[in-house]
Amino acid sequence: MKRKKQQKARPLVLICDDETTAERKWHEALERVQAVKGHFDVKGIDESKPERVVRTFREEIAILERRRSEARKGKDSGEPSIFDEASILIVDFDLIRLDQGKEEVYLTGESVAYLARCYSRCKIILALNQFGDNVFDLTLKGHPESFADLNLGGSQVHEPGLWGEHTKRFCPWAWPSLPKALADFDQRIQDIKNNMDRPILEFLEFPASVVSSIPNSILAFIAGGTKKPQEVTFEDFLEPMGNGLKRKDAPWPQAGAKERIAVARISKWLERMVLPGQDILVDAPHLVLRYPSLLKKKATILESWNATTFLAAPLDRLGIHHEKISRFAFKKAHWLSRPAWFWRELSECQDIEEVARPWSSKAPDVVFCEDTSRFVRHDKAKEFAADLPSPFVRRYVEEVARVTYKPAVRFSM
Repeated sequence: MKRKKQQKARPLVLICDDETTAERKWHEALERVQAVKGHFDVKGIDESKPERVVRTFREEIAILERRRSEARKGKDSGEPSIFDEASILIVDFDLIRLDQGKEEVYLTGESVAYLARCYSRCKIILALNQFGDNVFDLTLKGHPESFADLNLGGSQVHEPGLWGEHTKRFCPWAWPSLPKALADFDQRIQDIKNNMDRPILEFLEFPASVVSSIPNSILAFIAGGTKKPQEVTFEDFLEPMGNGLKRKDAPWPQAGAKERIAVARISKWLERMVLPGQDILVDAPHLVLRYPSLLKKKATILESWNATTFLAAPLDRLGIHHEKISRFAFKKAHWLSRPAWFWRELSECQDIEEVARPWSSKAPDVVFCEDTSRFVRHDKAKEFAADLPSPFVRRYVEEVARVTYKPAVRFSM
């Protein structure tokens, strides 16, 4: 008699809020997204699960706090937690009151994100509502100081584009495709298992000429102690200095705990500090705007431009002549949410028409919109100035209804 093949468990999206009404609202909204319904299980933290003891939100947070306290002594409390099962953890920012004996402890979603990142086995963390319900940040700075991997508004977490569906709706270019991000996270963990003692920039294969041109404000995130940024290892980064572990904290003594912190924090540094300026690394849409000759198809056709905007597309299906610039590619491609190339070296490549004959190039009549991740004609977009240490701060948005764009002063600069 043949045994039935055991069905592989689907990744869990865990919604973390001390108010069950909010949990239920986000749960229902996510279940309506086809990409979520087809590939993930979605649960609120207090929902029953037959194979485990059901704990309340407060009890689960208390377990992480005990893990943190025991880790300072080099020990592990040994208690299981639902956070360990989460492939994607969604945390609301609103203040949470925890009653612990005679004391009342107040936590924010950011505190929960820190505890989950450093003292659980969860993978991707989404933080909601710290910066507004449906906001587009015109500075493009992101929030690298946050221990969440992505900071969103509560009205944005169920946008289909976030979950890998190509859409013409609101879908900021800074957002990853979460299914790809999840697969990349696992691959990054494997990458550094035996590389914790290697310098971060060396491991990521940043050329020395590129490192020397990176602004100190960006390098400061990984720098610490007496070492130069290019000498800092993943292990060094985890020393209690603020961007890895907080002061006085120690790593959770569980296999893979240190690797998860290092992967999450360095990934966010790449996504929210290195990439946004498009002058250290440049991605496909911003690159073809400067060098339209790299488009695979005619620049007179809007679809030719938009073929460069697919985050998860293999390079040979991306609408760009990538083979011409392959030697400038960011080699650790799965450490970014999209293909990218080192700009400084690429900008001197004589194989590119606009570099070899700059006087003959014409400015395109399209612009790339950072809020919808697509190209539109110039007159359909609104210009703003991002707040980045880069010469490429002129950017565009379509201005989607019901989205708040701030700070509004960036429009008038």
